[in-house]
Amino acid sequence: MFVNGSGRPQGTHPARYAIEQAVAGVPNLLSETRVQKFLHTEATIKHSQEAVASQLGSVLPGLLRQRGFVIVQLPVVGRDEAGCPSVRVLLSDRPWADGEIYADHAGHVVWTTVPARVLLQDVAAVAAALLAVHDITRRSH
Repeated sequence: MFVNGSGRPQGTHPARYAIEQAVAGVPNLLSETRVQKFLHTEATIKHSQEAVASQLGSVLPGLLRQRGFVIVQLPVVGRDEAGCPSVRVLLSDRPWADGEIYADHAGHVVWTTVPARVLLQDVAAVAAALLAVHDITRRSH
């Protein structure tokens, strides 16, 4: 197996590798050995699928963040008047005018009424809108 400069096996998607490494690093994920209180003997406890899922859900976002990945919920992509994929973005300092991010028919991403300066609290919404439009256009081609 060839490894690139990041330590990731050649041909492995970076996000997949980060998830694999994060999950592999969770201690006692499937089972654990405990010393029973009154008997002072060791017992192996196997975790249910629900317990494993709960444990992964609680630690995976933080572990991925340490590896440079952030989990983002993508907004719903609609269609504008021209039939282009479009996302409306609510901006804190402009409650009277939503921003809009859409993909035009020429393959460009366009944003309208989204100012060049965006409040830090709105950056995730703008980024998620860009990613959602990007994702929907990639899936449709």
